[in-house]
Amino acid sequence: MKIDNKDQIVILAGGIGKRLGNLTKKKPKSLLTFHKKPFIFYQMDLLKKKGFKNILILIGHQGQQIKKTFKNYNFSNLNIKFSNEGNKRLGTGGALKKAKKKLFDNFFLIYGDTYPQINFDQLKKNHFKKKLPYTMVVYKNMNKLDKSNVFIKKGKVINYSKLSKKAQHIDYGVSLIKKDILKNIKKNSFDLGIVTKLIISSNMLNYLIEKKRFYEIGSLKGINQFNKFVKKKNEKNSIIFE
Repeated sequence: MKIDNKDQIVILAGGIGKRLGNLTKKKPKSLLTFHKKPFIFYQMDLLKKKGFKNILILIGHQGQQIKKTFKNYNFSNLNIKFSNEGNKRLGTGGALKKAKKKLFDNFFLIYGDTYPQINFDQLKKNHFKKKLPYTMVVYKNMNKLDKSNVFIKKGKVINYSKLSKKAQHIDYGVSLIKKDILKNIKKNSFDLGIVTKLIISSNMLNYLIEKKRFYEIGSLKGINQFNKFVKKKNEKNSIIFE
């Protein structure tokens, strides 16, 4: 089951980036540069290679900078749209709810500070085979990349929390979600983690274990690791710039 023009991927790019201090004081995390290229453009390169055409970017904190940056480049064959949560912080779940009219019935979701190395075709196939509303990609982390937050027992996700002492896996930052899961949430401002926990308690969460690590720029350690990764890959020129 291949990624095609009927698929949509949503990027959560409205975070403040508190852990990065002065690095994100005047610009959003998505615009931190690596070898003279903004991080979000590395995501664009990756998503285009994976076959995505429809991309929705959820912006908030300093989001106009992101929109302005995109206006300066021509991204061929990509249908890029934006949804701005505005001046009020809505949280990751609230930002999705506000954008619900722009969401496809099932949509892929990635964090704005995550560079995933997964097989999206496999994720799509797994999601529709299991017929559950929420498929989360996880990685057997053992507290290495960050604090593990997903506890799996007997083939089921039991707990989703960094406080879990038994958690061995970590949320990979990639999901495939059925839009309907948002319709019963009455709040306008909430974190997506609340929805995840509700889905777990209803025994409706599907998960897929990825063996390749992800990269993230939400921490100084992560920034250094991604910078080394980019240098090794020699990705100094974007294939989608024209």
